[in-house]
Amino acid sequence: MIAADDAAAQPAGSGPPNMPSPVQPPAAAPAPQLSIIIVTHNSAGVIAACLRSLYRSDSELALEIIVVDNASSDGTADLVRQQFAQTQVINAGGNSGYAAGNNLGFAAARAPWLLMLNPDTEAHNGALQAMLDAAARRPGLGMLAPRLVFADGSLQHSTFRFPSIAQAFFGFFEKLVPLNS
Repeated sequence: MIAADDAAAQPAGSGPPNMPSPVQPPAAAPAPQLSIIIVTHNSAGVIAACLRSLYRSDSELALEIIVVDNASSDGTADLVRQQFAQTQVINAGGNSGYAAGNNLGFAAARAPWLLMLNPDTEAHNGALQAMLDAAARRPGLGMLAPRLVFADGSLQHSTFRFPSIAQAFFGFFEKLVPLNS
């Protein structure tokens, strides 16, 4: 889950070269403030909760939500089209992987800010606006990262030290002779 006190977004740039042209939403749609890209593969069991949380989180924001489906066989794309007609669905044409799927979404995005989400993510109320507010307070910022929490509200650590030989040695030694007993 994304908590409302910090954020993960990146300013939109030009899409990668040689990418297929995704279908664009109607020209009458208001310019979005935030484009959210969700890459899916067999995510029918979780995508509806994700999308409901996004549309409910900050209903006053002009959102563009793009679901890139990587050849799901469980009806993910159909579910999104039927239950969330305002969501743009791009068929990747196969399981091209997470990075390529995001690139397809980036190429279709129209907002000045992009947010990459996994389909099992749910946003807390106010989280999206908090991200945009944090970005506005920091001109020149290229990326934000949200505070992630589990469903029970406990902190989900998304960073860690890169493993080194010294860490492995001292970690092993501490198991043999605990320093805090």
